[in-house]
Amino acid sequence: MTSTPPTPPSSSPSSPSSPPRLNPFSPTPPSTPGGSPPRPSSPPGSLFSRLGARASYDYIPMHDTLVMFDMHDAAHAIYEMLGITPPIKDDGTPDPTDTRTLITTLDKDKALSSILRAQLDQFWADFKIVGAVHVYDWREEVKQAATNRLNALKQRPNFIRAADPLLIVNVLARARSYLLIHGAALALDRPFLERILMTDDPRLLSVVTAGQHIVDSLVPPPPPDDVFEDLDEDDK
Repeated sequence: MTSTPPTPPSSSPSSPSSPPRLNPFSPTPPSTPGGSPPRPSSPPGSLFSRLGARASYDYIPMHDTLVMFDMHDAAHAIYEMLGITPPIKDDGTPDPTDTRTLITTLDKDKALSSILRAQLDQFWADFKIVGAVHVYDWREEVKQAATNRLNALKQRPNFIRAADPLLIVNVLARARSYLLIHGAALALDRPFLERILMTDDPRLLSVVTAGQHIVDSLVPPPPPDDVFEDLDEDDK
């Protein structure tokens, strides 16, 4: 004797405790007991659920070597190139690293500015950049992020200071909104030349290390031993 299996129902009965399924194609959403349609909740991480929250970010260098461009490293050579007398310090000696007098002179003396522009353009014409180079302000967060990465890699926390004066001025005077593009015009104005910029772009790194540059440390050097000896003697 064979038994015929029961035919399953066309739709499974809904559990009394389960809420009714909503029709997603309904033109009007169902009303709540209060009469107003329910407001959809914001998805996690949306703008409205994070309104008022503080965002935090970290600097993470893409490469292991940072290159810095500082007008103070170019001032001495530019003073000599243009025949400008550097300012005098309080002790009567010249201060060729003071950029304020240099920038003021370039702003007032258009003839000297034109001479410098011609030399900058000639130098820059031999340096080809395809695309844009990201540059950033030299900030404490950048140095700390690079130091942490190099320490994790068990490498010395060093960076490269550009020392070629024409390269330094070109980068400072042509960078716009953290982008350096080869075709950008020169801006020999104080807000541009007084910046300190850095990058980890390998194209600029190769150009800097192939010419004049200085290897510097991201962390200050430890005090000499005689400082501790003097402190010990004072404590006695």
